[in-house]
Amino acid sequence: MAPVIQKLLISALVGVISFLGWQPKDYANHLPKEIGTIIENNGAATSSPISPSVNKTSKPAKESIPIAVSKKPQISSPKTLPTISPLPIVQTSPSSIPKQIINENPPKSAINSLTPENKTVGEPSSPPTQNEQNQTVEAPIDNSIEGKIKSATANILCSERVPQGIEKFTGSAVAISPAGVFITNSHVALYILLEETLSTGDMSCFIRTGSPAKKAYKAEIVYIPKAWVMNNKNILNTSSPSGSGEKDYALIRVTSSLQNNYLTSVPYLDRSIKNPSINDSIYLSGYPAGFSNGDLLDSSLYEMEQNASIRDIFGFDTFSADSFGTSPTLLAEKGSSGGGITDADGKLLGIMFATTLDNYTNQKNIRGITLSYINRDILKDTGKDLDWYVTNATEEASRFRTEDANSLSNILTNRSY
Repeated sequence: MAPVIQKLLISALVGVISFLGWQPKDYANHLPKEIGTIIENNGAATSSPISPSVNKTSKPAKESIPIAVSKKPQISSPKTLPTISPLPIVQTSPSSIPKQIINENPPKSAINSLTPENKTVGEPSSPPTQNEQNQTVEAPIDNSIEGKIKSATANILCSERVPQGIEKFTGSAVAISPAGVFITNSHVALYILLEETLSTGDMSCFIRTGSPAKKAYKAEIVYIPKAWVMNNKNILNTSSPSGSGEKDYALIRVTSSLQNNYLTSVPYLDRSIKNPSINDSIYLSGYPAGFSNGDLLDSSLYEMEQNASIRDIFGFDTFSADSFGTSPTLLAEKGSSGGGITDADGKLLGIMFATTLDNYTNQKNIRGITLSYINRDILKDTGKDLDWYVTNATEEASRFRTEDANSLSNILTNRSY
């Protein structure tokens, strides 16, 4: 190649490299030896190097806009939470794929219940066999805070025979005792209550663990507030149940293990009854299923955890921290009801019961009730605190089964008693 032409080509190449903001010397080794040597000795770029992988026109990510669920100050005066208008439970025919129904124009800070995801799939079938029940997978031991939270979080899956097929209900729960006591929402535990009391045998419930969730335990009710049942006696007959989260809690206990012939220690979380504060860092865990179709609930439902923070604190009718709202989270889906809200030390601070949807950002947040509220409420109603029920779960479950189960089930199913 003629020296003059070579010089022109090299000048043009150096100009292009310099125009892109790169250092010609950095690329000399990737060019033909004679051209690379010339560029290395005479490179003319003077601007600071910019990695070619960086898009010079990209903008930094915008900071998330805080979402105000309520303009009321933090526990500054007694107040009652607004009634919740939940997203309707999706019901489908056996042959169709469930679709989530969402209000396209929700009001600002509309609150949507984390009602158990309800799906209808398949044809009517017989209850699962013992072999099907024993198909479980134990999670590996992880002693980190995140690992303990994950191990203590469970899924509750209930199936009911209906004329159209099998209807499924799913929620979340958290173990709070090595003896297998779990805490969840009343609107999740009511299906276990129906399993205990319906003579038809059409309802079947399991506690599931792991990712994906696999059947691990059978359970029974230890405690569910009678007042919640009375105030929600039509919940099974309406597609839009309402509530504020008040008394929406329940205790259940493991009666048998499907992984072993005997019940071993259950991974659990320590409890905290301290009052939370705005901006506290928290950790959310549960089994969101708002995006799952009915068939996937059996085989492909995964536990999820996410960091968040407390944005708002409310009292039902006192100055106490009874309920709180969180920052936006992916767990704000149906099926997360009863999932855990833990503090920075991994202690259970409360449980999830609903979502809030901000009209301006269209982001979903979690609404939870605190263990401090649950402890005060159960003590006020029964004269026994949360620790009592956890310690004496076997005796309390027996008393509930004998004295309360049938009457509360009759209220929910509108049967005479």
